[in-house]
Amino acid sequence: MATVTACATALLRLLLWVLEPLGFAGPRMVQFALYLLVGGITFWIDIGGFLIIRLFGTPVLPASAASFVIAVLANYALCRAIVFRGGRFSRIEELGRLFVVALVGLGLNSAMVWFLAVWLHVDPTASKVLAVIPVLAWNYLARRALVFDAEMAGGVAAVVARTERPLGQSPPELPNPMK
Repeated sequence: MATVTACATALLRLLLWVLEPLGFAGPRMVQFALYLLVGGITFWIDIGGFLIIRLFGTPVLPASAASFVIAVLANYALCRAIVFRGGRFSRIEELGRLFVVALVGLGLNSAMVWFLAVWLHVDPTASKVLAVIPVLAWNYLARRALVFDAEMAGGVAAVVARTERPLGQSPPELPNPMK
């Protein structure tokens, strides 16, 4: 467990070190960067699921919806674990709110895939990839405002707090996770 904590601390320090010169330091940017990481993972779950479901001859929109639902469930689990702090609402209310946010996201996703694939004749897979952009923005903002506590997950927040330093100060020596 100590090795995992050391690796997480080193990764977050590195992330802060990269974001700070760009003017994007601070817990909110780290939270968004972690959300992008989670989003990247669930993007591949969504696209991979879509391609697998399409291999079985499923039409574009049902395949898109099914892979989206699978990705939403994976995104929820990862967000609750490392991006956002849970507990603002009861678990039942949190899941209900997630369901509403996901339905709006599914509507955005399906509308984009349908418009691009059916009306503009864009390849269905390319349509699915392009639909991710507006859905990413909706999901992050809505989850932060309506589902989870806007603060970072406890463990991540503690690591960020330990790594914060005055602007311009060199990052502390990173621990070697292999020791």
